[in-house]
Amino acid sequence: MGPSFTHDQILDAARDAAFEHWRAATIGHVTALLGAPSGSIYHERRYGRITPHGLEVIALACRDSPYGVVRPIIGEPIPAWIDDAVRVTSTALAHLND
Repeated sequence: MGPSFTHDQILDAARDAAFEHWRAATIGHVTALLGAPSGSIYHERRYGRITPHGLEVIALACRDSPYGVVRPIIGEPIPAWIDDAVRVTSTALAHLND
């Protein structure tokens, strides 16, 4: 088994990838920031296998859904509930591959 990463390390790398690449951010950008082989982290850690469908689900949960939740309020005051909304929708989407 390869190196293990904490949830915080993965989320920090995902944040940095999103900051650097915005909507073009990929799981590959996250793994590169961690110094891990592509496709080796969250998806495999969560599901025990890597599939094209699973990678699409994780991209939807980690990249597309948060953007969709936040986009309507860009330039507006940030509501106190936004972090919870992103967390809940992303978690629910990640369960599509369970």
